Amino acid sequence: MSEPQYSDRQVQIINAAIKLMGEGGIQMLTTKNLAREVSVTEPALYRHFSSKANLILQVLEYLKSRIIYRLTCIVDSDNTPVEKLRELVKRQFQAFVSRPEIVVVLLSEGLYQNDKELSSIVFSIMLESSSFYLQVIKDGQESGDFRSDVPAERIAFMIMGSMRFCVIQWHLSGFSYDLIPRGDELLDTFFALLKD
Repeated sequence: MSEPQYSDRQVQIINAAIKLMGEGGIQMLTTKNLAREVSVTEPALYRHFSSKANLILQVLEYLKSRIIYRLTCIVDSDNTPVEKLRELVKRQFQAFVSRPEIVVVLLSEGLYQNDKELSSIVFSIMLESSSFYLQVIKDGQESGDFRSDVPAERIAFMIMGSMRFCVIQWHLSGFSYDLIPRGDELLDTFFALLKD
């Protein structure tokens, strides 16, 4: 995957768009609101992104590149599969805690259902992310760290599904509790289940 290149101003606009979408979905993302958020005129926005649709596309591409970079760094480290899996889950939860608005942008059901290109990008983020978990689980099965009597694909699906449920529950609660300890509890449960 080639890394998208963005100017500082484009990154500022993308981050403002993420904030607005997190506050009120795509409806909140208007040129008027966005221009106010980044202190530029509405026409100035179009020098950086050709349309609102293009901006939303770039928001997703930007987030995808950051997620894949983070996951790649973890999986390519010299850590054991157990350490890598712990780091994959922990860092994902930390990313949501540091920017809760990303929950809305990436995990809201139906947000992009009427746009095939956007839903395709969200789907590709899910698939590519799961491939990192799958690789770590397979490595752990080969090393004997994880049980091998359950297909790695099913384990990855259960882990990612549990993480998603945990994050959405946290979001719907109004971020009323600390997500990180919940993630640690989830990890402890996974490791108990993954041992032979």
